[in-house]
Amino acid sequence: MKQYSQRILVISGDYDVHLKVGLALEEGGFGVECAYSHLDALHALESEHFDAVLVDAKMRDRVSGEPVIKLLGTFQVVPMILLAPEGDLAPYSQPPVQMVLGALDKRTVLRGVLAVLHIPLIHG
Repeated sequence: MKQYSQRILVISGDYDVHLKVGLALEEGGFGVECAYSHLDALHALESEHFDAVLVDAKMRDRVSGEPVIKLLGTFQVVPMILLAPEGDLAPYSQPPVQMVLGALDKRTVLRGVLAVLHIPLIHG
């Protein structure tokens, strides 16, 4: 299996999302870190380097109710992928979002991350 040097941050309050996406990315050769709240995510982005961020569309700030993807808008340097397997897009599928994934299966997650990071898909 190809190993990549890229680190990916997965932001979701749902353990199953972390499990599915994290396993797909790790099996795909990426380094993965998980954040379970927007505060965890902000701390991780401010203190560490990530090559891409995958954000669960259902994540909202517990106080303001604002979608976490909007709160992360200040980190536009980091490519962001919105995880919306239930079609929960609202108006958030625009910048800073580079891609929206409608499924959490291994193939969809890996292809989405490879595309956003401009890594060619190599068969074989």
